[in-house]
Amino acid sequence: MDKRAAGLLLGFLLFVISLLSIILSLVGVSLTFLKPLDDLGFLFSTTVKGLMLFGGIILVYILQTNNKNY
Repeated sequence: MDKRAAGLLLGFLLFVISLLSIILSLVGVSLTFLKPLDDLGFLFSTTVKGLMLFGGIILVYILQTNNKNY
């Protein structure tokens, strides 16, 4: 697996996990490994999850664009 594929996988997983955790936090459920983040408060944890969401989108977008100038 090359670096680009690993980055795309990381960005996609970051996007999916953060989107799922935001949806679950609206219902009142949290993912086990993000429980310490949820214990810090709703506003802070939602902000961090939103940053994770946009970070995943930006990572996938940057890796999908062909930025090689030949």
